[in-house]
Amino acid sequence: MTLGLTHTSYDAQQLPGYALRAIGHAGDQPKFIRRGEPVPDWQFSSYMVGAAGLYTDADDLLRYAQAHFVPTGSA
Repeated sequence: MTLGLTHTSYDAQQLPGYALRAIGHAGDQPKFIRRGEPVPDWQFSSYMVGAAGLYTDADDLLRYAQAHFVPTGSA
């Protein structure tokens, strides 16, 4: 069964909505970025990508969650 997650990737720059993404701004932390400055995208090393490097949008996230609640009949 394919879920059709067309807005999900390990490479955020390849996603259709990349230019429209929300950009975080520094508050009191981290100390090495001035308060109010945009926070750059996180860059994960190749061995960490599988643990924390998946980018998605709300629609794909809901589609993924829904797939866990819809019976497939194969269980």
